[in-house]
Amino acid sequence: MESRQQGASEQRAGVLGDPVLLAWIALGIGLRVAFAARKGWVLDEFHTDYHAQRATLGLLLEGLVQDNHPPLSFLLVRLAGLGLGTSDLALRVPALLAGAVELLLVAALARPFGRSAQRFAVALVVASSLHLDFASQVRMYAPFSLAITAATLGAARCLRDERGGLLLGASAWCAVHLHYHAVWFLGALTFASLGVAARGGRPMATARRILVPLGIAALASLPWVFLGLLPQLEHGLPPGGKDLGLLALGEAFLHLFVLNVRLGGDLGRIVFATTAMLAIVCAGASFLIQLARAGARARLADHALLLAAVGFLAPAAAFAAATLHARAGFTWHYVLPALPAVAVLAGSASSWRPARAALASTVLAGLALCGLNLASHGTEDFEGAAAWIAAQAQPGDAVIGVEYQPPVFPTGRPWDRYGVPLHGPPRLATNGIHLVRPADRLNHERIWLMASSLPRSVDLVAQLEDTHRIEERREFGWRPVVELWVRREPRSDAR
Repeated sequence: MESRQQGASEQRAGVLGDPVLLAWIALGIGLRVAFAARKGWVLDEFHTDYHAQRATLGLLLEGLVQDNHPPLSFLLVRLAGLGLGTSDLALRVPALLAGAVELLLVAALARPFGRSAQRFAVALVVASSLHLDFASQVRMYAPFSLAITAATLGAARCLRDERGGLLLGASAWCAVHLHYHAVWFLGALTFASLGVAARGGRPMATARRILVPLGIAALASLPWVFLGLLPQLEHGLPPGGKDLGLLALGEAFLHLFVLNVRLGGDLGRIVFATTAMLAIVCAGASFLIQLARAGARARLADHALLLAAVGFLAPAAAFAAATLHARAGFTWHYVLPALPAVAVLAGSASSWRPARAALASTVLAGLALCGLNLASHGTEDFEGAAAWIAAQAQPGDAVIGVEYQPPVFPTGRPWDRYGVPLHGPPRLATNGIHLVRPADRLNHERIWLMASSLPRSVDLVAQLEDTHRIEERREFGWRPVVELWVRREPRSDAR
């Protein structure tokens, strides 16, 4: 009787029949589109665009072999450019679509736990400033997160003897071609799925439903492994993320719900971190309680086991790998795919009144932080920096645009995208972080240096210091930094 009632409850838990769920999803989509339309690109979006807009697919793949990324996200951005144009917003469409679809899948993942769990799970993802930021960027993280969430849903369906093999296999293939940290998420998902299968009545048959689509996805991934991954492993380019130490792991989990907490000031930092921790505690407590379920409700325990593997085990495995081998890389946005699983587990705790109050506070605080992010210009305001230079520039000025980054990418692209259309000063040619013709600086009384993470020890800075002095300096978010260098007065021979 309980099982039939639970099944009927799940049937009533569809998204289209719940105006509250639809309102949350609409709010989430609206926030992400608004943020994408408001802010300029961060440096890594220029990196994506550089690969995606290469003249031919051959050059695109050749560039990726010199980098650390698989190809699918760049192909999606390339298609968006061909179909929609190359504006900031147009190239963010793949991420926006991925974020919107993921909200629907979160509701589907939470469905076994009932209506309240669905609403809270979706609300937690909508209110996540991490999801807000990365679902509105020209990068691979929103599609990657969607692929892992879809794979989790496919595995859950397979374990319930429903049709989910195609979804699992296709999503796993996509995930591997979007970000290499897919190996930790798919590994954790496979481990948990086989554990669930072993608990059931037909372990071998259930295991085959999981392993066959994953095996096909693995075979279909071999071309890129040989053509791309193995050559990438040989060149030794360090990963972009190297946040190690237990504190970094804890921050990664908190960042699932709150990002850019500095926008809230000292008090805001405490509030945002505390409410994010409440959601994580609710998720962990719910998992432990669900795991103790037996009898007719054992299926919920199996579902919770899958979610805990994706939400907690995969980030821990990624962190452990990076600790043992730095080339593996670890930082908070690498584990964005853990957010939906943790949110669903947290939402499943909403049947308990104290947990419901805690989750409501997480959602409210998250929405407040999303508002602060929307009111800002993002963490890296290259667009604002270029506009400020163009407005302050005088005839005869010049610009040097440099970003301290791997040599795979040309420097100065932020100025070329944002400053040149504003008819700003000409940019002096650079080769990496070096001036192609250092003597060119002598032709300008004033030089604007638009730099990102540039060490003061490089030759470019030494060359400027030899002939110019800093008159003005301004930061635009975390980066870039703009400095106005003015020619020094000739030294007189004092006697």
